Amino acid sequence: QRMSKAARRCLETVLYYHSTDISPTCTMVVAFARHAKLPLVFKEMSYEKGDRFAKGFLKLNPYHCLPTLVESTASEVSGAGGSREDQKAEFSLWESQAVLRYLCARFPENEAVQKAYPTDIRARAKIDQMLDYRHCTLYPLVCKATNSLLGYLDAISEEELRSRYKTMDEELHRFAATYLDSKADFAGGMDTPTLADYSIVPGLAFTTARKGYQLPARVERYVDAFLKAVPTYAPMRAGFLRKVAELAKATEDKRRLERASGSQYKS
Repeated sequence: QRMSKAARRCLETVLYYHSTDISPTCTMVVAFARHAKLPLVFKEMSYEKGDRFAKGFLKLNPYHCLPTLVESTASEVSGAGGSREDQKAEFSLWESQAVLRYLCARFPENEAVQKAYPTDIRARAKIDQMLDYRHCTLYPLVCKATNSLLGYLDAISEEELRSRYKTMDEELHRFAATYLDSKADFAGGMDTPTLADYSIVPGLAFTTARKGYQLPARVERYVDAFLKAVPTYAPMRAGFLRKVAELAKATEDKRRLERASGSQYKS
């Protein structure tokens, strides 16, 4: 059931997220919402401080994952006392791709929304297919290749690391051959960015965790096209790349010290 314009005006929509410097799932939603100039309240939460485990937030999202979208009626929002998290929400939603789709349904008159998620059922089906592909196939391979370098998983052998990067690289070439048309800038042969691009591009920054690795040339051009088309994403990507480099260096330094300490102990 489509929400009336009057009903939409009575709602405040709050997007809870954490740092776009290291979270692709948050980055995709924040970048899209900012580019489309959607009337959201952006509320950044601290992972380090454990904001997402606060009692009030757990009422909104028992899975305490981010991003989380929360809508409250005007009367609930303006009521005295308590933070937004403490107030009764009319609606809450998590899982980044579900949030993206909901925002498109919520603001159907928005021009950027119409381009990112067209109403044509075949175009929309292709975008949904690419969103599922990113979530189920491509991104897991990126994470498997890079997580040990970033300290999210235990160290692995150089041989295993090369194998994982090779598997990821092969899939990126297949992605380019399957979804990146030579005549169109964006995935699925689209001329303007869609939700699929907002979902796919941010996570590719993780691949820089391994020094010397370069994305396939066609994928590099795809990322560059997205940066030009969505200028609000550029500072997020710059911050993301810096954070990946910092994490990779910190992880490498820590493991070097651990190896040195271990050798010293053995001697």
